[in-house]
Amino acid sequence: MEEALQEPPVLRVKDVFVPGGFPKHTYQPRAQFKIEAKLTDALDRLPKFIAVAGPTKSGKTVLVRKVVPSSDCVWLEGGHLKSIADVWAQILAELGLPSQTVKSQGLAHEDSYVGEMDVGFRPMGVGGGVKGQKAAKDATNSSNAATFNVSAARTAVDALVARQKVLVIDDFHYLEPELQTEVIRALKPAVFEGLQVVLILIPHRMHQAASAEMDVDGRTVTIPIPEWQNSELFSIGETGFRLLNVHCLPTVLDALVKECFASPHMMQDFCSALCRDAGIRAKYLGEPPSPAVKLPVPPDSFFKEFAESISPETFKALRKGPERTNRKDRGLQGGGTCDTYQAVMLALHELGGVTPVDWTKLRKALQQLLIEVPQQHEVTRALEKMDEIAKDREGEPVIDFANGELHLVDPFFRYYVKWNGSILEDGDAAS
Repeated sequence: MEEALQEPPVLRVKDVFVPGGFPKHTYQPRAQFKIEAKLTDALDRLPKFIAVAGPTKSGKTVLVRKVVPSSDCVWLEGGHLKSIADVWAQILAELGLPSQTVKSQGLAHEDSYVGEMDVGFRPMGVGGGVKGQKAAKDATNSSNAATFNVSAARTAVDALVARQKVLVIDDFHYLEPELQTEVIRALKPAVFEGLQVVLILIPHRMHQAASAEMDVDGRTVTIPIPEWQNSELFSIGETGFRLLNVHCLPTVLDALVKECFASPHMMQDFCSALCRDAGIRAKYLGEPPSPAVKLPVPPDSFFKEFAESISPETFKALRKGPERTNRKDRGLQGGGTCDTYQAVMLALHELGGVTPVDWTKLRKALQQLLIEVPQQHEVTRALEKMDEIAKDREGEPVIDFANGELHLVDPFFRYYVKWNGSILEDGDAAS
């Protein structure tokens, strides 16, 4: 009896547009930049650290997962590593190896002695006997069991090399500067011996200590993630909607590309949201015409609504600033007041989420908003405090203030800054 043929599963929207995951169906190989080939070549040929560097949500992790299958690597998340011991412990756990072992040591012991024995023949039981000597040995075996702490570092590295596993540390920039340097120093000899290590990071947050350590003797090859082209982002939507048998006008895709801040992650999210709004959950299998996705009129309502779906907790924390009692009110051109932290967020909104932002850009925006612009050192102090707040929160810091420039490193934060309809909370601006 022949088995019934199983019908292929219906392609679902969440299988096609995968914001934050591996987009199997809408993956863009970016062939013109040859980044897959560069990573493959580096893994095959170079006994060096491999740094895959690019902005947040630019496709770094997706690239590495495409080139290095999960079966061929040990993947560590930088945000979960607080010490060098965490590195070794997680590697051993991923490989299913213990951090301790019991080693038995056997000891053989021999006892020798000489004894007398009567070997004489006594006729009728009468007479003297002849005594002889007998040498004998009693052998005894003993076993002592002792528990030794195995070098976790040595065990982990040896196992990675023996099993030909690639060590991947995602979000390497999450690590504290001292830990970055410690990890590089610990792995450098193993890389020289053939261990393959891929570090995924944001380039401008590669701390100097670790960067200098990696560059010694040219032991690092960096594979930068090029900025996404409009045509590539357009292709994500075009490919996905075609697979779903859904119609989408090119003008709609152009509008999404314009607002996604060159982030494939956000483009995936936009397309998924359009399907949600159109009530599309899976591939259309009915009769023509195919369903269509479209932006509302005016399209700004879609982008503002999408901004409201983004968690604004970090935004609120930055706008509020540190706990303080010496709040200084600053007059707004349109009436009311705000403090320096709120003024900075208003200025970023005015600038439309551009990055990086230096003092010249920020001052120009503040002049449009405030009756009196604060001094540069006052704004700098506020930016330094905002930087601390961002880095004290869980997850990827959304901003980074370094060398006099404010980097908006998260495209979703940039998007929220641009499209949030109310930068000031109700009651923030006082009449």
